[in-house]
Amino acid sequence: MNWLHALGRNTHIAMGTLGLLSGALAMMLRKGSRTHARVGHVFFVSMTLMASTGTILSMVPELDRVNIAGGSLALYLTITAWVTVERRPGSVGRAEWLMAAAGAGAAILLFSFAARAAGIPAEAGAVPFFSAFGSILALSVAGDVRLIRRGGVQGRARTTRHLWRMCTAMLLATLSLFLGQPQVFPDVLRERGLLAVPPALVVAALLYFLVRERARAPRALRAR
Repeated sequence: MNWLHALGRNTHIAMGTLGLLSGALAMMLRKGSRTHARVGHVFFVSMTLMASTGTILSMVPELDRVNIAGGSLALYLTITAWVTVERRPGSVGRAEWLMAAAGAGAAILLFSFAARAAGIPAEAGAVPFFSAFGSILALSVAGDVRLIRRGGVQGRARTTRHLWRMCTAMLLATLSLFLGQPQVFPDVLRERGLLAVPPALVVAALLYFLVRERARAPRALRAR
């Protein structure tokens, strides 16, 4: 391992840890508050660096297609979620076009991974993984195209787009650590199945936020 690889690995670990901590804090803070926005920026930067370094490290010295798939999806979701709230409501720019193109390219790459794995008996078990991640990317890009054609997004749709993309990126990072690297945790946590709790909490938080957001608009209308 040369110094450059070591630097990338340490950056990946440090930013992954910071991303999980800031992501958890952002979920607990009041949405729309200044503190939430600041913590959200920390989450964005750390997740972007974590996913970027992880994807690059998965290419050298050997190609790790599974980690490339996870890193690509996490990076795409993080950036598009951040752009959604940074962009003025009801407007689009070059970033949306660029990310839609990048997401489409990543989806094609993941589907090619699935096709390749299907032809190799020893790798056939990875086909559902590549297909699922490729499908998430493809559906997300379709949402990007709709957003661009409409000239942007605002209101509840804007909030929902930000929430599900950020939370899904957080879920990918949580799964990667707690279920993808169980050896770094004490035996008691693994034996009791407690490593599945953090990802489950992220899923529960995502569902809660989405349900609350859907219920908010009708309440606002009734209050008028």
